[in-house]
Parts: sequence; C-alpha cells; structure tokens
Amino acid sequence: MEKALDKFLKNWYNNKDVVGILLTGSHAIEMNHKSSDVDIRIFLAGDSKTTKGLIEIDGFKFSYLVRSHNIIESRFRKEFSMNNRFEATTISMGRIIFEKDGIVSELQKLANYYQKSDFIIRKIDDETLKSNIYLLYNYKSYLETLDEDSTYFIYTYMSFMKISLTFYSHFLNFEIVSDLKLEKLFTNDLFRDKCNWSKFPDEEFALLWQNCISIGKTNKYHLSKMFDFLQKKIIKFNTKNDAFSWKEQ
Repeated sequence: MEKALDKFLKNWYNNKDVVGILLTGSHAIEMNHKSSDVDIRIFLAGDSKTTKGLIEIDGFKFSYLVRSHNIIESRFRKEFSMNNRFEATTISMGRIIFEKDGIVSELQKLANYYQKSDFIIRKIDDETLKSNIYLLYNYKSYLETLDEDSTYFIYTYMSFMKISLTFYSHFLNFEIVSDLKLEKLFTNDLFRDKCNWSKFPDEEFALLWQNCISIGKTNKYHLSKMFDFLQKKIIKFNTKNDAFSWKEQ
C-alpha cells in the first residue's frame, strides 16, 4: 500500500496550496481489511471548493477529500451541536503524513477536545416527544396494513428502526453515528475504543434494536416490541384519545 500511497501523494506534495495531508479511516488505526479504501484528507490554505474523489492505483482504492483547513473548526462546532462528532473523530484518529506550520496537529488537538467534551444536555419537552412517538405510530400503523413478505414492508420497517434509533439517541443525549458505523458501534469494542466512542447507554435497547433488524425478525411482532419499549421509556401516546401542540413560525 505504501508504494501506491506515494504515487497518489506525488502531485499533492507539489501543490503549493496544500498545508496538510492526513491518512484516516481503517488504515490509520490498522483495522483495515483487503478491500478497505485508503482514506485521505488533504487540507488547503485559504478558501477553496471542497473536492471528493476516488481513484484506484496499483489495485488500491483511494478515497480522498480536499478541503480548506479554515472550515474544519466550524464543522466540529456545527456537528457537535447536533450530537455528532464525525469530523472530530475522523481528524483525531488520523495519521499525519504531511503538514506545514503545525496546522494538522492543531486541528487534531481541537478534534480531541470535542471528542472528550460532553454534549450539551437539552431537555426535550413533552410535545416534541409526543410528536416523535406519533411519527413512529404512523409508521407502525402503515406497516400493520402490509404483508410481511412485501418489499415495501421491509423498506418501511427499516426506516422505522432508523427513526427509532435516532430518536432514542437524541433522548439519551447520545452521539448520532453514521449508518455505515452502526455495526462497529454495537459490536466492536476495539473499534469503539479507537474512535473514542462510548458504549450505547441503554443495553436493553441496544440488544432489542439489533434483534429487531436480525434476519427473520423483521416482522410485526418485533415492530410492536420496539414501539412499546419506546413508549415505556420515553412517553406514552394514547392512540385513542390524545393531542399535542406546537408553535409554528
């Protein structure tokens, strides 16, 4: 991989606007497999368009993101406000290949700060909680009209499960993790440690959620189990006689 990496980096080293290059992803933490992409972050001076690209060199797939280093701090802050540390995780776990004036090192220090900081605790009012439960109830009601063998049953069922996870994560003030990393979040202690992720705070939910998406378990019985669990843990919505209000702008 190192020879292919040198070929990829050759042109970037000659670019006077490049102030840093970072190896990220599974290769950076030595948890890659033979089909893993080589993830590279390239930081430019000044303001410039962000570029995302893919290129294959000597059988290795390089996935690269070129971005002005000036916008990274705002991305850390914006994502953190939404209970997300994706950018901070990516930068903090990276291996510096090249930098000018310590720019990448400073970005990593800032990323580590966000990684170690607790999310702002926000009280979610009952009206908002009920509106989310009502949304899930609508999904549940629709799913109950479908045959479990229907293509649209499995699609809508998985949408219901995604909303359930996001909703409950917000309720617990837990990090919102990319769909592509959920398996590692729930099942890979080593990867979670390297990413500085906490274990999901409600083990009962984590086990139930994984069971509900297991092969052969995507059915109306497990749909009801998840819906009932969330009502029990968060707030009860009376489907026969209830209401909630909100202020519109």
